[in-house]
Amino acid sequence: MATALELYCTGSLNLFNHPTNVKTDSRVVCIVLKGMGEHLRKIAMHVTNEFVTEAVNANFANGMATWCYFDEFHILLRDPLTASYFVAVWKMLRKKAAYPAR
Repeated sequence: MATALELYCTGSLNLFNHPTNVKTDSRVVCIVLKGMGEHLRKIAMHVTNEFVTEAVNANFANGMATWCYFDEFHILLRDPLTASYFVAVWKMLRKKAAYPAR
């Protein structure tokens, strides 16, 4: 497993192994994956789904609703692993006062 992840941690695809320059505590957060290579896009989708999950959980704990807009939704469904993970995220969104939209 360590060998498989090495490319994303210390190798040429280590884009997500650094602090973000995105203000993730803003009221509106827009994540754009356009222009990423296929290998980075897959990991970026998982990072994005995890970010959405954490934001929804935090808002739900504070009694706030979350609106989630997903553009180019079909891209999320291309990869079987990403698609199955996103189905679980989508179900969670509906149960935690979130409003998923495409």
